Amino acid sequence: MSKSIKAVGRPYFYAIALLFLNLLVCSLFCLVRFGKAGAAGRVYLVLQCIGCSFLYILPALFFAWLSNFTGRFRIVFEIIGLLLAFPIMLVLLLDFGIVCRFGYHVNGMVINLLCTKGGFESMGLDLATIAPLALGILFFAVLHFCLWLVCFRTEFCAGIAAFAARPRVVLCALAFYGLSILAALLVCGFGHFYANVDVLSQYDAYPVALKMRMRKLLLKIGLEEPQRDKAYSFAKSAHGKLKYPQNQIIRIAPETKYNIIWLVCESLRYDLLSQEAMPACWKLAEKSWRFDCHYSGGYGTRPGMFSMFYGLYAPNWEAFLMCRRGPLLIDWLQEDKYAILCQTSAKFSYPEFDKTIFASVPTNEIIEIDKKKQAWERDITMVDNMLLFMDKEGQRPFFMFGFFESTHASYSFPDEAIIRKDYLENINYTTVSKKDAMLLYNRDVNAAHHIDMQVKRIFDYLEARPDLAAKTIIIVTGDHGEEFFEKGRLGHNSAFVEEQIRTPLVIHVPKMEPNVVTHITSHTDIAATLAPLLGVRNNASDYTVGQNLFSPDYSRDSYVICGWDTGILMTKDYKCTLPIGNSSFFSKEHITRRDDTPCSEEERNSFWKNNAQQLYKAQQDISRFED
Repeated sequence: MSKSIKAVGRPYFYAIALLFLNLLVCSLFCLVRFGKAGAAGRVYLVLQCIGCSFLYILPALFFAWLSNFTGRFRIVFEIIGLLLAFPIMLVLLLDFGIVCRFGYHVNGMVINLLCTKGGFESMGLDLATIAPLALGILFFAVLHFCLWLVCFRTEFCAGIAAFAARPRVVLCALAFYGLSILAALLVCGFGHFYANVDVLSQYDAYPVALKMRMRKLLLKIGLEEPQRDKAYSFAKSAHGKLKYPQNQIIRIAPETKYNIIWLVCESLRYDLLSQEAMPACWKLAEKSWRFDCHYSGGYGTRPGMFSMFYGLYAPNWEAFLMCRRGPLLIDWLQEDKYAILCQTSAKFSYPEFDKTIFASVPTNEIIEIDKKKQAWERDITMVDNMLLFMDKEGQRPFFMFGFFESTHASYSFPDEAIIRKDYLENINYTTVSKKDAMLLYNRDVNAAHHIDMQVKRIFDYLEARPDLAAKTIIIVTGDHGEEFFEKGRLGHNSAFVEEQIRTPLVIHVPKMEPNVVTHITSHTDIAATLAPLLGVRNNASDYTVGQNLFSPDYSRDSYVICGWDTGILMTKDYKCTLPIGNSSFFSKEHITRRDDTPCSEEERNSFWKNNAQQLYKAQQDISRFED
């Protein structure tokens, strides 16, 4: 065999070796999940394994192919291929170790923690752990370098190398991997369309998954999407993919089965609970528990709602969505045969609350108010329905949820709700600026007042029915806050500033003495607060990261508040940015005081020194309810 043929073939042999090694590494991720998956899930896992083993190593394969070019740049391309292949495989192996030890993939938060002083110690990574890990990395590096020498600098397997270089072989290999990737995407697309949780629950088996949604295409070609209730029934069998709850729930039916009226106002910031803006809610707060330093689980509707109903941090959203797993709170109500009415002036399908929070609630019990009406009109209709519902179902325990939309931009209200006449009548978001801040805020005040007028109708109804009021819990809160240029932005979903993440909370429990709580509390505490009232005897840690707000022993050192792929760890004094998602690996570290004012270098150093344990606990809490 000629020397030139051998030279050309060697990069292809190296490519084969890389693919084989990477396939072995990816197989480790597959094996972790394979035994727990059903038939469809196993097919998806295997196809992902094949496809990911190719995609992960593709940059190194590309430079190995470039080394076919003769001349002085050949060695450069060979070395670049080596320098790319080794760290990719090393990261995969380290990620697998993290998955086995802690149950989650390497993400921005893990890297943040490992770079924090004291972070290794807080994760239990002492010298006894790090030393063999370092030796393992060194051994893997030597092994990989030897593979490179064998492939490029010796005559070993020259015949195989030459065979691998043939165009037909290369095309067959590319076709095999291409079809595997396409098949994985199709299995995922059909799995999502038909709510096949066995497939969807394998999304996070690999560090980067092959995912695709094709709902519009499948509907266009005539396929029928399964009805929501049937999809939930199918998904229910896969709830075991989650560790939720962590221990079997023990419930003893309470003597009084409380009715629950849960009222959430879109974008209701903390300072709108006032005697001026919301007098009826303020009056309720005076005879209830009022939480003056209360925080949402996020700066948007999705994390805010998820955190209050599940008592979990928002990064769990995707896992619960894939499993169509509703919160235990709803399970308990259904077990006790509660009449249920869930309404929204927005939509239950975006975010997908019909597939998460209310996944187990029959379709006829969740109502979206007609979108053809203005938001303030929809809120009136929603309360009309609530009053009729209480008339009909008041003889048995009931649960009513209402999501009010008037306080969402553009802050909608009728003339009779105007209490601040100096407001911005028309909002043009292309020209609106900080100079309009107070006029915009006044719009929000009027919108909040309109909601208060509607909520008062519910309170008045209960006042006229003392038998009903004596056994009805009322919750009034917001999903998150709203900013009016106080920190430079308008609206929400953009920053973890006080105006966007603080919201009021009032909880009224009959015969409970009123109280004003001034320490920090969180939406993640609400589930733990209601659970004992529904007869739950477990420790709250079995089903939530929160604590009972009514407990005199309430004590939390830190809270996680989330956005899309970032979050913050908030302590009593500080806020620290957390890169939670994979796409936020390189997000800039940012620490401020809790009131959003800048902190000194000394304070930043002190934060990292004193909060490594809280950072580790946050990472643990985020992942401990996922299998």
